[in-house]
Parts: sequence; C-alpha cells; structure tokens
Amino acid sequence: MALLKLGENIGIMSDNEKIEFSKFKSKLDAEVKKKIKPDRCLYCGEKTSQLCNSHTIPQFILRRLSNEIGEIYNSNILIKMPMLMNNVNGIKSAGVFKLICRNCDSQLFSDYENPVTYTDKKLITDKVLAQIELKTYLKKMNIRYYEREMIKEISKLGENILEEREKFVELDIKENELYIKEAKDIVERENINNKHYKLAYYKKLNYVVPVAFQDVLVLITGFDGNVINDIYNEDPNYVLQGLHICIFPLENSSVIMMFHSKKDTRYEKFFKDFNKYKLNEQLSIISYIILLYSEEFFLSKKIKEELLRNKKINDVAQQTSINETNIMEIFQKVSLKLAVNKYDLNNYKDIPNLLSKKYAISR
Repeated sequence: MALLKLGENIGIMSDNEKIEFSKFKSKLDAEVKKKIKPDRCLYCGEKTSQLCNSHTIPQFILRRLSNEIGEIYNSNILIKMPMLMNNVNGIKSAGVFKLICRNCDSQLFSDYENPVTYTDKKLITDKVLAQIELKTYLKKMNIRYYEREMIKEISKLGENILEEREKFVELDIKENELYIKEAKDIVERENINNKHYKLAYYKKLNYVVPVAFQDVLVLITGFDGNVINDIYNEDPNYVLQGLHICIFPLENSSVIMMFHSKKDTRYEKFFKDFNKYKLNEQLSIISYIILLYSEEFFLSKKIKEELLRNKKINDVAQQTSINETNIMEIFQKVSLKLAVNKYDLNNYKDIPNLLSKKYAISR
C-alpha cells in the first residue's frame, strides 16, 4: 500500500497495515534526519561535527515537570497517534534540534535560560525576548528542513501530490530566515532600548502549572469573528503575523507570557478584547489556544488523569495537530470563513483549563 494511502487512513488501518506504516515511517524518518544534519553551525557559520542538542524550552523548566527518572509527556499523549510518536520524552530529548554549535548555544541564550530572569517583569527585556524568538525560529527551521527533505523522499516513491505543500515549506523557510536574522541583530546588539517587542501579557502565578510551552502561533481569529491572519492570502506582500506564547513552570510558581513585534499591529484588537476577561478566563483562553493551534507542548507526568482522558481536550488537540504533524497529509485549502469558525476562541469554555490552580502540580 502506498505511503500516502496509509497516512490518509491511519484511523481505519488493520494491525498489519499499522505495523507496515510504522516501520516505513521509522526508516524514512531516520534517513531524513541524517540528510538534514548540517556540517556548519546555522548561526556562526563555523564548520563543525559537534552540533549540540539545543532545547526549545530550557531544561530547568522541563525538569520541573519530570518524574524521578526524568520523563515528561509530550503532546501525543493527547493527540494519540501511537504509530507516529511516543507519548513520553526524557528531558534531554524533549523539543531538541541540531542546527547550532555548542559554543553558540551556551553563549546566545544566557539570559533566557536563567531562572532569575523570570522573577520580575522588569527583567524581561528585548534581549530576552529576542533570545526566545531566535530559539523558537531555529526550531521551526529545523522542522521545515525535515519536512522539505521528507517531501523529496516521498516524491522518489512516485507520490507527486505534494507540490503545493512544497511551495508552502519553501516560503516558510524564507520567512523563518528573516525572523532569525531579525532576532540575531537584537541579540548581538550591546545597547537594547526595548523598542522592538511588545510584551502584551505577563502573569506570574503562585503555583506550578502542569504544562510547558514555547512557540509562535499565527492566530486566525479572536473573539469577534474578525480575521487576524488570512492564512489563504496569496499576495506575496502579505505577511502572516505571529504571537509568541510562553508557559514556564518554575520552582514554586509559573510565568505566562505573550509578546509580538511592535510592527505586528493586527493583535491590538485581540488584546483589547482579551484584557476584558478575568484572570482565570484569560488562562483558560491561552490553554485553549495552545491545544487548538500547537503541535508541540509538554505535560507533567504528575498531571491529573482526568485531563488526559478528557474527550473534549483530546478532540481539540487532534483537530489541528494531526493535520500539522502529519506531513504526508495533502495540503488542501478550505474557505477562510470555515477557518474562522473552526478557530473561534469563544469555544474556550468547552474544555477544562489546564492552567487553572485546580490542576497545579506539587513537588
């Protein structure tokens, strides 16, 4: 059975077909990862064979969620695609990529990877936010390199139906390169005037949430049905605007942040509406956004079982994540009107709030 045929019918596979698909995917995965490994650091350009395992989320944050043997859940515990992903990661392998050398990794992110930075909002400078943006887009670049190479491998099998997806990947790589350059310029600048980013939301909670997250998400709509980003706009001058969201569980507290470039003005109306909600509602909305949009987040092994079994949470996580992580899915357009309805944030009330104090984890 063809690879794409298998990928399209995961839910109705026989056991033998699942085994066949899993073996094929594992072999293909290993081949692709070998091919995308660069021989130079993507940041400094130095030739090296010692690219490090760089973490998208600092290890001290992931460590707060781990059990005694250093394990945490990844997003697949909710997405539930066992033949494609494991549900558990060790903190050393969670959210890692190999694009930069050890020297760059240790020097570039010293502020962002320091727990003291998150004790006070005043310490969250443009340099810290630039380090977060840089790390986030490096990880995204790694994902796109993987996807581009996977498309090439699939095409060798005679599967020529990913042309549209390939165009999207190439465009996204070019955009990521621009964001990396932008963040790099700020990271390397000695004098920072805090004029580039808008830290639109910062909350320090007096409990430890069971979720760790760091990514930039392109919101389609907010609470009023108006479009924030037209993801189907084919105008080459139209740029999608991203919202960075960080959920960092710390030793005895948690920090929730959202920020964006000050030039990305499409989020002004979103935050005007968002700030009208009470704190617990805001946290519930953020929790919903992550489940709805993100393909990678991490959960504590101490998370309450009722959340892992909750059908509504599973349904929301699967709604977008399956389409985002299954790169063998045919890239199909739907109408913007349907997308706005699908991503309506008013539906946050339908699922439990993962960031609620009710679900806090203890030491």
